[in-house]
Amino acid sequence: MKRIFQRVLLFGFETTRYRPRRSQKIIIVSGFVVIFLSFLQAGFSQPLNNFKPGSEPDGFGKIHWEADVITLKNIEYSRKDPSYGGIDIYRSRRDVSCIGGVFTTNIEYLFWKGRFCGISFFEEGFSGFEQFQKSVFKEFGEGKKPFIDQEYYLWEGKKTLMALEYNSVEKRILFWMLGVSILRQMEGRDEE
Repeated sequence: MKRIFQRVLLFGFETTRYRPRRSQKIIIVSGFVVIFLSFLQAGFSQPLNNFKPGSEPDGFGKIHWEADVITLKNIEYSRKDPSYGGIDIYRSRRDVSCIGGVFTTNIEYLFWKGRFCGISFFEEGFSGFEQFQKSVFKEFGEGKKPFIDQEYYLWEGKKTLMALEYNSVEKRILFWMLGVSILRQMEGRDEE
């Protein structure tokens, strides 16, 4: 009679010395670790929701996130940024726009694949930061300040991601807003 099962060396171990109990313990412990880490990931992926209640914008001004560029008036094409496969940057035909009740110039409107994804305001030699900051805080809340030694504030909500940064030495201000849903699409995380 021929033996069907023979002693075989598998990965340098003899099959006769296999201990299922040790293997089962490793599987159970690793299962708990995977479940624990999945709960941690879900906890960290939640937005901060640190906008003042009821103040989170769903766009900028009268333009809602993902609005088609073709439907908008009073903006003109300025340039293209290569990020995310190409972001078209437009500027307002009017000289002045309003952020947090403060009138500003140099606002850029960002469009990805023809859809409105955000705004950016950058200016060097900006002397009205305190007034600008007060207005933004009054409208949206104080945000989160991740770095104690920097004038950098972050707001994260379900619809909008927003930041304000100021360099007092060079008097440079940067304020931006992005639509969360379109940002997920840009980063390839639309299925979340």
